[in-house]
Amino acid sequence: RDVNALRGNQIEIKESEIGNQYEILTKLIFEEMNLNVAEELRSKINTSRDKIDIILKVSESDLIIVECKTKKDRKFSTYSSASRQVKAYKNLVEKAGFNAVKTFIVAPTFSEDFINECGLDYELNLSLITSEALLEMYRAFKKSDLKEFPYKILLRDVLIDSDRVVKSILK
Repeated sequence: RDVNALRGNQIEIKESEIGNQYEILTKLIFEEMNLNVAEELRSKINTSRDKIDIILKVSESDLIIVECKTKKDRKFSTYSSASRQVKAYKNLVEKAGFNAVKTFIVAPTFSEDFINECGLDYELNLSLITSEALLEMYRAFKKSDLKEFPYKILLRDVLIDSDRVVKSILK
């Protein structure tokens, strides 16, 4: 959210647009990893009150919910509000007849408290992905011979360890 740094790199953007652009770029990365970004399904499931950022369709009945977060202080640290939001999204998905097999929160970074609270919440099946980790995984996928990103390697950890994922992809 450092608008001055972005402008210093000849990127003209209003601060109010940064969150939306972050979501668009995250979606693009998942698409480039050949994951099924279900935009039409997302539009059908979303309500005027609850709007899921990204839905990855991994089978006919299984979905991964992706929530993108940016904060001015750079560390995303408000677990209680994020968990309430993600629970509402999970309920939307289930009400539409799908199974939310996983939820990812993608953010520039996370506070230690956020990571610890997330690790204690077994109901949501939530994992955290930093922007840097997502980019590392994307770059490794592009170097690999894989046709589709093996999303199942992301289903274990609370905070996704990009080194482990990259090693798995490039082995």
